[in-house]
Amino acid sequence: MSIETPAFLQTPDWQVAAVNLLQGPVFEHEGERWRRVSHGKADLNGYFRQIGLRVIVDPVEGYAYLEQLPEDEMRDLPRIVRRRQLSLGATIYGFFLRQELDRAIKDDPNVTRVRRNLRQIRELVAEFFPATNNDSADRKVATGYLTDLAELGFVKRIAESGDGNESEYELTRLLRAKFNPIAAEQFLERIKSHLARRQTRSSHESA
Repeated sequence: MSIETPAFLQTPDWQVAAVNLLQGPVFEHEGERWRRVSHGKADLNGYFRQIGLRVIVDPVEGYAYLEQLPEDEMRDLPRIVRRRQLSLGATIYGFFLRQELDRAIKDDPNVTRVRRNLRQIRELVAEFFPATNNDSADRKVATGYLTDLAELGFVKRIAESGDGNESEYELTRLLRAKFNPIAAEQFLERIKSHLARRQTRSSHESA
């Protein structure tokens, strides 16, 4: 298969844009990285489609990333982007962080970066992940779910602290692309119902 490289991609400046996308999501606040990708979207998209990818750019939310082409457009191209299913725990974290991001944007429509520390994030999900007597283990579980989300670009770890609870994470706007608020409410209600039934069954069995 012969892959045509647009003239602009033969320059170092735009080669960097392609590499940036291959490395992960690019965000508006990243300045020059964002300018390269957003201005070159059409040519970058034409180039990446040859290898089964497309460039998604949302100028309103301020992010760009690579996504696998739909199956009906893949033809015989090999899959490049690995499909990854988030665990139930990571999905719950994702939905709550999407809601928290929405609240921050509603409070300040001009906000560009939303940060929360681990303690604050744990408080958001406390209904589903109540604290135990082992805070170290609780932090480890929370950090694991956040690491899964970070690997997919939904959050960024930007600062660490001694005990871990004050470690800071940036909530990226990619959360708004992947975690639908209506689906979130329905999903969380189903989980609550499931947990309530388990609790009721457990109570009856121990009675």
